[in-house]
Amino acid sequence: RHWVESKMTVTGLQTLLEVQGMPCFNLEKTPVTNKSIISSRSFGKSVESLEELEEALACYVSRAAEKLRAQGSICSLLSVFVHTNRFRKDLPQYKNHQTMRMPYPTAYTPDLIRYARDILKKIYKSGYSYKKAGVMLSGIESNKRVQLTFFSPGPERRKKEKKIMKTMDMINGKWGSNTIHYAAAGLEKSGSWTMQRSMLSPRYTTCWKQVPVVLAN
Repeated sequence: RHWVESKMTVTGLQTLLEVQGMPCFNLEKTPVTNKSIISSRSFGKSVESLEELEEALACYVSRAAEKLRAQGSICSLLSVFVHTNRFRKDLPQYKNHQTMRMPYPTAYTPDLIRYARDILKKIYKSGYSYKKAGVMLSGIESNKRVQLTFFSPGPERRKKEKKIMKTMDMINGKWGSNTIHYAAAGLEKSGSWTMQRSMLSPRYTTCWKQVPVVLAN
């Protein structure tokens, strides 16, 4: 113990005592709320069309929004970014991003997808092979302290939106991510923007569809 304290300071000693069963670190009982949420991927193949970028972006927005709702939050800022493959020096290079403040804080996926597509149309340039795109949600606050604005939807609409999102999150949480999704995201498995997943490990513990089935007579 003396050697640990002299060589590894107080933190090292506390770690030793923890291993020996003596509590020294206070547990964080309150979950940490993310101040920003990013969802992005490198494409399996380069993408050139605006339509495919819109599909990819809709998928990423859906994932980010799901995480946002999981921590009981809403957001007021939405950022979108795209860039080409910087390692392909033989191809024209381009990257851009833009952030918008939405009319009102929200966690409603359809609204977020619509705003993200509006941003994408502003920063998209044809003639480039895009390798990556993504979204970032920021300006995050608790959904229990909503500051309503002149543009905020009425209470009935907010109630309906919350119910829809809760149902979707419950189904996707139980049966696997993307079990149900918005048409704006296209068919994720067939898009050239999807990641290469040939070496993906099985997800027996997190996806009902991959749980082994045993048949017995």
